Amino acid sequence: QELAEARSEQSAWRVASPASQRRDAPVAQSDDRTLPPEQWNDVQKKKSISQRSSKGWPEPKALQSLERLFPLKPGIGKKGALSNRFDEGTKQDINQQAFGGKLQWMDGVYQGFNGDVTRKKLPLHMSSRRLPLESVAKWYDTRWDLYIPEHGLGPMEETRGTVYEHRPHYLVWAVPRKLKVGFNPIILYGAGYIDLKDNAAVDRHLATLLRSAELIDRAHA
Repeated sequence: QELAEARSEQSAWRVASPASQRRDAPVAQSDDRTLPPEQWNDVQKKKSISQRSSKGWPEPKALQSLERLFPLKPGIGKKGALSNRFDEGTKQDINQQAFGGKLQWMDGVYQGFNGDVTRKKLPLHMSSRRLPLESVAKWYDTRWDLYIPEHGLGPMEETRGTVYEHRPHYLVWAVPRKLKVGFNPIILYGAGYIDLKDNAAVDRHLATLLRSAELIDRAHA
């Protein structure tokens, strides 16, 4: 019931300043990686660009520029409980705010997700990029951030045999900024892809969004 009440309040997202996300976001652990974060980020970025180039499906440069984050480690006694939410109103708001309305949601994909398969693609367990947005309202006494994990571009069971099979896509997750001991709902809004013809439009939109986020930081410096 508590999760249902929280989910019913989720409707709007706004620009988040980098400082606010850094200050309150769950701490990213190295997860036994030997490279320092900045160098590791560069390696992951080059790997992603190379993979997409080999498939003839590059992504918008502003999206490429988002920092790759180590898996978010919830800590001892803190657990994530998966939930999926596919209401069109929230998905439209996320699409407009983050992608200028150009993200093509993949109907029917991940809606009946296998918990074990999808759990591996959680930002808590996999490197991801955090979008420069935060929830307008607080749920569970904290704001939420949106993440898209780096889940690779190979054939995926969830899209095999569908019209989306060869389209590199993103999973969009909402994660509480402050993880508590015990129950932490982690919400999957769905999967989507960006058409190549829309890359320039998404790039312009996201670049403007990132500049707005930086201006918020400067205004509060």
